[in-house]
Amino acid sequence: MLFRRRYSLLIELSGNWLWETDGDLRLTYVAGNLAEFIPEGASGVLGAPFTDLLPEDEQERLHPLLMQVMADGKTREDIEHWVRKRGGEEICVSSSVTPLRDDQGRICGLRGFSRDITALVMSRENLKRAKEDAEASARQLERTAAMANEMALAAETANKAKSEFLATMSHEIRTPMNGILGMASLLGDTDLDAAQREYCANITASGEALLHLINDILDFSKIESGYLSLESVPLSPRELVADVVNMFAIRARELGLDLDTVLDPEVPDLILGDPVRLRQILINLVGNALKFTRKGGVTIGCSVVQGEDGGRKIVFSVQDTGVGIPTDKLEWIFSPFCQADASTTRHYGGTGLGLSICRKLTRLMEGSLEVDSRVGQGSTFRCRIPLVPAAIPTVSPRARTDAAAGPVDGEDVSASWRASYRILLVDDNAINRKVALGLLRKLGFAADTAANGREAVRMWQEGRYDLVLMDCMMPVMDGYQATAEIRRLEKDGRIPIVALTANAMSGDRRKCLDAGMDDYLPKPIKSADLEEAIRRARAGYCLQLLQT
Repeated sequence: MLFRRRYSLLIELSGNWLWETDGDLRLTYVAGNLAEFIPEGASGVLGAPFTDLLPEDEQERLHPLLMQVMADGKTREDIEHWVRKRGGEEICVSSSVTPLRDDQGRICGLRGFSRDITALVMSRENLKRAKEDAEASARQLERTAAMANEMALAAETANKAKSEFLATMSHEIRTPMNGILGMASLLGDTDLDAAQREYCANITASGEALLHLINDILDFSKIESGYLSLESVPLSPRELVADVVNMFAIRARELGLDLDTVLDPEVPDLILGDPVRLRQILINLVGNALKFTRKGGVTIGCSVVQGEDGGRKIVFSVQDTGVGIPTDKLEWIFSPFCQADASTTRHYGGTGLGLSICRKLTRLMEGSLEVDSRVGQGSTFRCRIPLVPAAIPTVSPRARTDAAAGPVDGEDVSASWRASYRILLVDDNAINRKVALGLLRKLGFAADTAANGREAVRMWQEGRYDLVLMDCMMPVMDGYQATAEIRRLEKDGRIPIVALTANAMSGDRRKCLDAGMDDYLPKPIKSADLEEAIRRARAGYCLQLLQT
């Protein structure tokens, strides 16, 4: 008896319960504190039905199971069920139930051992919920990723559509502009009286101003859409500055302004960069400086400095003695469509895009564009870009000499070879053909014409030409296809093919070169640029520096 009491006390202290029932499932023995589970009003633990300890739904589930143990005599392990305390709290227990037998071996009741597993069940439920939450989060992440991919695809599609739209706009705008400016140039070379010459000059000036605005808007759109890429080719900083000075020398003289240069002796002969975009930046800065300067002059500088990151920088600077910029407007002027003063557009013209484009181009070059200015004392703009020296290229003898072609690069060409130099001009636009023919005649050249690529290939096969001037966008067969066909059929050497195209988007030059063309001239075409392209083609250069 003492042992039984001690055993009961041990069970109670462990927080578990040992219980026995008779054949009617009434409690006959308990070890552990089960009194707190007996419903209010019950006389005690012993004699109470075991199922009274259970919630109603558990009674319906557990009673048949306990009766089954008595019927088949098989032990049931780890039966999870809930029990209710007198205060209404429910806890979960795990019970192992085995049949009790009398002296004759007959089943006369049940013996059960129950332990509280509420904390375990709660932890298990928490883990299950956490897993479900994690799975739901994963599904949400998958949906979010899918939406992000769809949005990225939509953005890519939109950017592609924008790029195609810009390319189309560039082509469609430049084609008539080539006709306007080209015809105005040809008209200016005819016999005109003073009034007619003034009208012609006004047409040219207005057309060039319109083209400049169009270029600014297209450049800004290309940068914003991420479709403007930069080249990295050898260029001469000194020649770049000299070209810009020559471009503005006449205007500066007409305005009564000095246009000077200051070149650092440490500036290398050649660097790697994008000559077209660097020239664009300098042209914009010098043009603005002349526009806003009444007296004094403009100085273009080029120097080499040590950057804060330890690398060397090349600095192109433009200093003027003009009206200056208020301190609170120094950053404002680099914002798109913004100028330092609301009256600037009325007095000086412009879109307010130039400086914004210059800064964006400089940042694409991993550089910076800053300004120092004082009202009434002038401004200094500095474009700093990483200095990447380039080796001075050597030109192969094949590129420098050609007995059949005549003089080597750098020599003037005579009228005799111009007259015998056979050119095939390919363009589907009749006005553009007239413009190009007029420019060629002005330069002393004659040319046959073709209206599409297929006709050009046929004429090239039937005749012997020294140069093909090839438009890119044409019906029947475009310039890229025609060039590829000519290159496929060539056997006796490679004929120079120069692209004359209204496509001026970033990558169009590379697209022409990859198609097998040797040079690239964007429309509107200028006489000097056309002559230079013919000279390069004849001398055998064909942009070898760019391709190497």
